[in-house]
Amino acid sequence: NLDRTDMARAFANSLVDVTRPGGPRLDGFMILLRSSGSSVASRIARERIAAIHHATATQAISGQHAAEKAAVFLALVAGVQLLRQMLELQPIAKADTNVLTSILTDVISALLTSVS
Repeated sequence: NLDRTDMARAFANSLVDVTRPGGPRLDGFMILLRSSGSSVASRIARERIAAIHHATATQAISGQHAAEKAAVFLALVAGVQLLRQMLELQPIAKADTNVLTSILTDVISALLTSVS
């Protein structure tokens, strides 16, 4: 079992790696982004995200306000992917991977360890 700090670093490492500029784009995220204007597509996406990704994140986080923290975690993942890989916003797209991993580790760790 990973402790909270190791879990945060593992998530951060994975997020930095999967969103590297020029890396493979995640088709599911691209489809979600492009279909967000459709109420039917949004409902389907919301249901799938809730059933799969949010449920998994909520279990990993646990504790008080786990569902809310898990949703913020998913928003962080989506935002990093959007800005780093799709829009290639320079400060995050060209960031040193060690620096970015450290920043994300701190943010994720805060979500995992906060009590309020």
